[in-house]
Amino acid sequence: MSDSTPPVAPGLEQHKLADLKAPPSFWNSSPEARALRCNGAGAKGGIAVPNTFWGLSCLEAFDIHDWMYAEGGSNEPARLTADLYMLVNCQLLIERRTTGTWLLGKFMRWLRGVRANTYYNAVRDFGASAFSFNT
Repeated sequence: MSDSTPPVAPGLEQHKLADLKAPPSFWNSSPEARALRCNGAGAKGGIAVPNTFWGLSCLEAFDIHDWMYAEGGSNEPARLTADLYMLVNCQLLIERRTTGTWLLGKFMRWLRGVRANTYYNAVRDFGASAFSFNT
């Protein structure tokens, strides 16, 4: 494992998480700790939101986002960082996991990218009440 590779908690597959952006506390957490904080896309107990973009799971990106929202921060830039990490991680997963013929793969990457941007806009517009502001 190189110095630039994030450590992986037990139970996580390195090939799925390589290059994803997350705070060290996420990488070092146990599956049990994640289960308490992370629930995929959408607010816990709120409207059910799919974890998939046209058949592609982006659950890891949403769990990192949930983790960062639970950790919170003292200001809006901390929330913006969590939201941007979610968008970047979704884009990384889309790029890495979208397969198919050249034309189909290109179309699916575009379609899934549109969905990722929609989710990003939703958390920017409606996610402030879920963020743990530490004041």
